[in-house]
Order: sequence, then structure tokens, then C-alpha cells
Amino acid sequence: MADAALPDGQGLFVLDARVSDSPVRPKARVVLDGDEGVGIDECARVSRAINRQLEELPGEEASYVLEVTSPGADQPLTLPRQFPRHIGRMLAITRQDGTTVQGELRAASADALILAPEAPKRGKYKQTAAEVGATNPASIEIFFADIKSAIVVISFK
Repeated sequence: MADAALPDGQGLFVLDARVSDSPVRPKARVVLDGDEGVGIDECARVSRAINRQLEELPGEEASYVLEVTSPGADQPLTLPRQFPRHIGRMLAITRQDGTTVQGELRAASADALILAPEAPKRGKYKQTAAEVGATNPASIEIFFADIKSAIVVISFK
């Protein structure tokens, strides 16, 4: 139902859709994202479209709460199509094997991303460029199948 409420040609997609199991007043929560992000206006349009669809269903009038939202800045990226708009930003990646890497997202394709790893810190100071070159490649390819979680690192500098 949520997918059917999406406007055509705007690059929006449903990340998650859940309905609580409360018998009194269930809550339906739909999380939208878009190839260029998603704004409050798009969320409102989709919410109205879903409400219209629910009102057209046969049966008794049901009491429910509908929440249509976008993922927060602190939410992990879960689909490959979310990555391209974050090119140039810092990501923190946790791999399936538990290892972590942080770096600038340089490119993203349908099955992998290219990350320029951040220089590891040595004590209070970052490594020199020569040290970084000796220990870190200029860029690494990480396949989406190898990613356990990927979060955009928010910087307030």
C-alpha cells in the first residue's frame, strides 16, 4: 500500500513499513527515502495518499495513527541506492566480520562502494602522509554484501 502511494518519477522509495500490534489504536509507520533525499512536503503527500487508500477499504471505520517520515541523520544506510547522494561525505562502515573503517565515500555502484580511508590516529596526532600511504591504501572497495552497517558521520566543524 505504501509503495502504491509514492508519486511516480520522484525517486522516492519505502525503506520500512511497520504496523504496531496494538488492538486499541494501531500505529502504522512508513519510512521514506529518495535518490535526492526526501522532504516534509513529500512525506505529507504520501501520508495523504495512504490515508485516502485506507479510507477506501471496505469494512468498519478503523482508528489508527499513521506516521510517514524520512530516516534520521543518525540512521544507517541500508540500501545500495541510498549511497550515491552521500558521495563526498564521511562514512563509518562496520563489516560483517566486525572490523570497522571510516573514510570518505568516493563512489557507489549497484554492488559496491569506494571509500578513501581516514588516516588512523597515532596517539593525539594523525599519521603523516608517508605513514598513511604505508598502512592505508588510497581507496578500498567494499561490497554491500560485506557491510553490516554504514552510518554517515555527522561533523560539526
